[in-house]
Amino acid sequence: ITNACPHFSPARSQLRAAWYMLHAAQHDEKTWLNGLVIVIVNDTETVNGFDYHFFLRVKTVMYDCVPLKTKAIHDCVLVGGETRRSYATKRWLSVIFSVIKLVLGRGGRQRYWPHLVGSGKHELEQVVVNFEACGISREHLPTVLGGTLDEETYVAQFLHGRRDIEEQAEHDSAAAAAAAAAAITTTTAAGGGSRFSLV
Repeated sequence: ITNACPHFSPARSQLRAAWYMLHAAQHDEKTWLNGLVIVIVNDTETVNGFDYHFFLRVKTVMYDCVPLKTKAIHDCVLVGGETRRSYATKRWLSVIFSVIKLVLGRGGRQRYWPHLVGSGKHELEQVVVNFEACGISREHLPTVLGGTLDEETYVAQFLHGRRDIEEQAEHDSAAAAAAAAAAITTTTAAGGGSRFSLV
């Protein structure tokens, strides 16, 4: 979705994608009943370029602009490389996570779950176990997190489904407007003496 906005910066594209997906989630009845669970996947390069002001804008969109309750945010960072480099990276990430928790406030901290994801098979299996303990099955996790969900296929199906929903909503809106206009015209004609009608 972010690559579909070539005229905008990566940060702005991500914000637009997040805005759209959060609004699309409002049409899901289960989300209204159970709340929203967000899974974010980043690499270390993305986190090293952490933009505090961009994070504040994302926080505003999530908590202040969408009438949905966020039950949990799983922030997954893909960690790899040599052991020493990974250790230094993990120390730096712990600082970033602390800043994020501070900005989120008390309520947000209780729902924010950072995950450091290695590339080994055992590490990925442990990630899957952790998510399953939170009620998220392997089928709903992308392959980079040890799951079986193909991201490209999922995004394509999601966008196709959203297009169908929006086209149907547009059709229903046009039909409702036409029915209302017809009702007004009929009422005006029945009143007699009127020299105009709304169509």
